[in-house]
Amino acid sequence: MQTDPLHFRDAMLDDAAAIADLVNSAYSGPDAARGWTPETHLHAGPRTTLAEVRGILADPHHRILLCHAPDLAGSVQIDASGHLGMLAVHPLRQAEGIGRALLDHAETRAVSLWGVPSLTLTAINLQTALIAYSERRGFRRTGRREAFPHDEQPGALRQDFDLIELTKPI
Repeated sequence: MQTDPLHFRDAMLDDAAAIADLVNSAYSGPDAARGWTPETHLHAGPRTTLAEVRGILADPHHRILLCHAPDLAGSVQIDASGHLGMLAVHPLRQAEGIGRALLDHAETRAVSLWGVPSLTLTAINLQTALIAYSERRGFRRTGRREAFPHDEQPGALRQDFDLIELTKPI
């Protein structure tokens, strides 16, 4: 379990490279297999880019929240509609409660910033451990599915997956 105190803050533009590195390491980097959320069996290449992170940070309808413990340990994106994305915890810090704390903080920030009534996220349907984790955090499957954006995230090793939507009233 997490022993260092957790500190949260909104990311700034100069955090973009560290965020991209964190997200990529959690899902597709060389350390990803040491965590429980790797996507290396689904697609090759990075999960995000520096340009994508910078674009998110420049949009006033989005925030990326950072968790330091004491170094950067996790991040999550939220937007004005209550959508969560890019939830990432460093692979060597997973299973310490950082993801749960990030989700709780994201919920609080989404309400304080935009007054959203619910949070929504999408997950790759083959990521059963991640879906089960989200359900333990109060998210429920909506039954909606959407195609995985293979055109935007090239390098798919498989084509037999899509995204499922989960939501949580707050």
